[in-house]
Amino acid sequence: MTTQRSFKARVRTRMAKTGESARWLPDVEVRVRTATAPRIFRADWAGGPTRIVVGIDAVGESKTRVSVLHEKLTGAEQAAELKAYWRERLAALKALLETDGGHR
Repeated sequence: MTTQRSFKARVRTRMAKTGESARWLPDVEVRVRTATAPRIFRADWAGGPTRIVVGIDAVGESKTRVSVLHEKLTGAEQAAELKAYWRERLAALKALLETDGGHR
């Protein structure tokens, strides 16, 4: 059984490391700026002016919550597009973790 701490570390690895993030974030460059592993990290998004802040928190014994804040957006239209994008990409992350044995 995987402990909550090591599972959070696995989630962070899948999100922040270039080779790992490419598996569920294709065609996007994420450059980590700062991190408080394994709980939170801030990153530049795709070489542009926007940034992401990702929080990873244990929820009980069997789940981990991932929160994404995408900053410096140009307006409501971009926010709506990225909301749909993140919903899809986080579902892909969940599927990847589940196939890798991380059913949390």
